[in-house]
Formats: sequence, structure tokens, C-alpha cells
Amino acid sequence: MPCKPGTKSLHILQIPGRYRLP
Repeated sequence: MPCKPGTKSLHILQIPGRYRLP
């Protein structure tokens, strides 16, 4: 999966465990 700055926001919503907000 290509980690793009635009799709990163969507990934955070789908996978909150992988991407944690500060």
C-alpha cells in the first residue's frame, strides 16, 4: 500500500492502531 499524504488521513480512520494522532 502506497503511503500518500492524501490517503494517509483515510488510513488513520481505517486503521487507528497503525497511525496514532499526536
